[in-house]
Amino acid sequence: MRILMHHFASLDALGGTETAIRQIASGLRGRGHHVALAEMAPHGGRREDGAGETIHCIPAARYPSLRSPRGLAANCRAGLALLRALHATQSDILHVHLPLGQCVPALIARAVRPRTRLVVTLHGPEVNLSPQLDPNVAAWQGRLLARADATVAVAADLAFAAAAAYPEVPSVGVIHNGVETAMFNTCPADLPRSDLLYVGRLSREKGVSVLLQAWAAALRAPDLSADARLVIAGDGPDRAALEAEARSAGIAGRVRFLGRVPRERLPRLYRRAVAVVLPSFTEALPLSLIEAAACGAPAIATAVGGTPEFVVHGETGILVPAGDPASLRAAIARVIGAPALAAALGRMAALRAARRFSIGATVGAYEALYASLGAGKPAARALASTRLAHRQGAAGSALA
Repeated sequence: MRILMHHFASLDALGGTETAIRQIASGLRGRGHHVALAEMAPHGGRREDGAGETIHCIPAARYPSLRSPRGLAANCRAGLALLRALHATQSDILHVHLPLGQCVPALIARAVRPRTRLVVTLHGPEVNLSPQLDPNVAAWQGRLLARADATVAVAADLAFAAAAAYPEVPSVGVIHNGVETAMFNTCPADLPRSDLLYVGRLSREKGVSVLLQAWAAALRAPDLSADARLVIAGDGPDRAALEAEARSAGIAGRVRFLGRVPRERLPRLYRRAVAVVLPSFTEALPLSLIEAAACGAPAIATAVGGTPEFVVHGETGILVPAGDPASLRAAIARVIGAPALAAALGRMAALRAARRFSIGATVGAYEALYASLGAGKPAARALASTRLAHRQGAAGSALA
């Protein structure tokens, strides 16, 4: 099969969506399929990334309206650029990830190339956040999903939200993102675990301010180890404000902001972590928790979105309400104060990651979906079986 994967933003970003796309593409290539990559960019054409891979650039454009002829023309140019990329790569499947600015160009490509199969994967922000910020998102997203041959979400919670938002879409399946568990087994397993770790974007919806409040309260406990520190790996628009908050709270000496961390350095951070904390207000299926689990680090996370589909409370981690510093502080104190509990949670988390959330399982599910579309089978039937399999994997005990 020949697939063109089209992302909303730069594929050089270090976020979970970009990581997932590149891992899926690599896995499919390993199974003999041809996969090309495209991204929305300020200008069209092609570029090479750091690894020498060609990226097709589709010029970004605002959603069209009758009051904005320039917007309509810009979307036509974007559609033509996408058609050229499909032709150059001889792709028979267009796979749109995180559908935002790609909606109109993908609809143009769909109209001109009706035999090209259209698959859409929802990653979270485009359903949970963006439609509230811009009503045009929902209008064009709904049109795209209604015309797609298959629509999948990375978490069941997200699939339910999409189905409720777009009742005209016949079926929304679930294919969980997975991680390269082998990559996270290369770091020495005997590193001392002393850090509390956060990995992710520094923006309001991630709840890092709540984490700082909880950490400040935890540090007031007399029995907390003097070596314990909070390590924050990531960058974003709130970094300066969060650093100032740590200084104001008098905990700057026990908080380390690393900024953006290359992916190859993450295993060592995970291996040094007593637990990985994710205090988000909204999530789809956070890769950082699965990566951490592969390294034996349990999660302390908010029970939002698809997070409970991976974190089994009391078995592979601890779940707390979002926006509740007191509950988060109690969970942190419980895990840090009981090394045996942290180790047991970490062992169960590693088993769950390996058995249910490997990149091989994710790639296999997409490969089966593509094949079902190419063979002319109804997409809804393929998605129904995928949804059932993944719900069974997400439910019940940690090893279910």
